[in-house]
Amino acid sequence: MGALERVRKWFEDQYDAQVAEMQAWWDGATKHGCFCGAGNRCDEPEDGLDGCCQAHDAAYGAANISADAMWDVNGFIAGKAADIALIECAGSNDSTDAEYQAHLIAMFSARVQIAEVLETWTEQARQIEEEIDSFRRWLGEHAPSLQADASDVQQYREYLGGLGAAPEEIDSEIAAVTFGGDAGGDTALA
Repeated sequence: MGALERVRKWFEDQYDAQVAEMQAWWDGATKHGCFCGAGNRCDEPEDGLDGCCQAHDAAYGAANISADAMWDVNGFIAGKAADIALIECAGSNDSTDAEYQAHLIAMFSARVQIAEVLETWTEQARQIEEEIDSFRRWLGEHAPSLQADASDVQQYREYLGGLGAAPEEIDSEIAAVTFGGDAGGDTALA
């Protein structure tokens, strides 16, 4: 499993319901002015908050984040700076709809928090991938002299598991290698 697939799985496992709720509100009938909410309805901002949303739309456009892509892993991470700017702008500008303004700030604050988690997870997933590659090379070099249950193999298994690698993934790497045995024949861990 690659790093991005790993992060997507973690993301879905952890945030699927929360993101669906945020997306439903964003895509729903709740709109404000010309630019707040999904889509644009006119050309000139209605108030300060709407101007913030206009700037946010432009920042998303510059980052190539579409309305659909804003809800995936890359959209959260790539949109983080624009989301922070929207929160700051929305908090310091006027609005004709204070309830919408508060909800908008809360939702984009949650998006920033999720993006920060995703950045951490992305780094962790990259580290897991690097360590699994290292383990694969180590197994290839040392397998002929190791037993499948050797303590070195077990230590690697525990280390990778501690990083967050799935046991099946580790077992798959081990199963792909033929180990030497006391009986003089090769044994593969299945």
